Amino acid sequence: MVDDCPYPQSSAKNQSNRFLIQALSSTYPQAGVLVVIFVLLLLDNVSINSLNIYTGGLALENMLPALNRATATMAVSVVGILLSGSQDVVSHLIQYIDVIGSMFAPISGIIIADIVYLHRWRINTSQLFDPAGPYWYWHGFNRSALACMAGGMVLYYLVIPPSLLKPLLTFVVTGGAYMLLSGFERAGTVARH
Repeated sequence: MVDDCPYPQSSAKNQSNRFLIQALSSTYPQAGVLVVIFVLLLLDNVSINSLNIYTGGLALENMLPALNRATATMAVSVVGILLSGSQDVVSHLIQYIDVIGSMFAPISGIIIADIVYLHRWRINTSQLFDPAGPYWYWHGFNRSALACMAGGMVLYYLVIPPSLLKPLLTFVVTGGAYMLLSGFERAGTVARH
């Protein structure tokens, strides 16, 4: 029984799944249409998760160059499978997505500001990993970006009220702060030379 479920959010999820199936079957009473819808949903989820695993494996391989692509992708797959089996992750998925959103909004604002405003769509890829190149910043860390990232997360959690579009405002404010801070940093670098 649903009422005996020790996880209240799980019972709500089961209820919403039941209502979804009832709504689909009443809207599309033909069994063939329902089968097509479920096959499309299955293929959609498989393709999205395959791309997520591939991207995660590629990122892990870039962080740990000693790993090959297959090993890195397998490691990400195992972690994903283990996390999907965790009742805590399943029950609190919205909170986890909120945490991820709190990081991606400022990161996106910083990246867009850096590429569009500061570098004017021009990136010299041959100098990306050069310790003497323009992208090495301070010992390989962009202090302005890190400071704006931390400030953006504080904005997201402590300043912007939930009634407003927190990710959008965080994106805009963090990107703007990064442009200002980078401008001050560049002016200081030019003045010292």
